[in-house]
Amino acid sequence: ARQTQAQADISQAIEDIRVAWQWAIEYQQYDILDQAGESLYLFFWARNRFAEGRAFFAQAMDAMPAQDSAAETRILRARLQFRLAEMIYWLGESEDAETILRQCIAIKRQYQAHPELALALELQGRIFLARGDYPSARGCFEESLQIARRIGAEREIAQALSNLATTICSE
Repeated sequence: ARQTQAQADISQAIEDIRVAWQWAIEYQQYDILDQAGESLYLFFWARNRFAEGRAFFAQAMDAMPAQDSAAETRILRARLQFRLAEMIYWLGESEDAETILRQCIAIKRQYQAHPELALALELQGRIFLARGDYPSARGCFEESLQIARRIGAEREIAQALSNLATTICSE
């Protein structure tokens, strides 16, 4: 019920949110992008507004320094890359999504961002599965499952098991 209300609130305020997002990008207020990013990602995903989500996250990615050496900035960049890759994937552009996702996964591995790595591997696996590359898909889902079990992330465990079952049935 709260999630539905939150989505309705975001729908009504999306123009104000867009202005605030652009302000945060312009003034390099990355902490604001980080705080708002997850809610916006869930909103765009739940409402099938993938093109709009893509625009939001691409704008942030374009403005962030690609080679910043600060771990915090690199991890945020990887979070934004994941959200952008997910939006692009749902728009049917899996090759572009995979390119972005590879960079994202490398950063998440480097900084051992395990919960986020599990999600990124799950998306990578879905891309491989859609392509018919079952061994690669299985590898991604198995690694995602291992991470999810290690950190006790029940939703990610269920998702990885479901994807593994789909992969096995498809092989």
